[in-house]
Amino acid sequence: AIPSSKWNLPVYQVIIRAPLILEPDDNLEDAIKLMVETGEDHVYVVSDRNSRRLVGVVAGIDVIRKLLEIVSRLRLGSS
Repeated sequence: AIPSSKWNLPVYQVIIRAPLILEPDDNLEDAIKLMVETGEDHVYVVSDRNSRRLVGVVAGIDVIRKLLEIVSRLRLGSS
């Protein structure tokens, strides 16, 4: 949780200056590598690198959910 002493900070002090971006055809491994390398917990998915039209966001929790789904399927397959 964010301490209440930080709630009045101007937005410019907490924004991501250079957001991580990928295109829809990039794979989940690319997103994970970017997030780990930079320490960021979100990757923005844009229609293409020129227009940068936002089409979605991959959050760290999304990655965890997908990996858990994969692990669960693998466990069921090995039973």
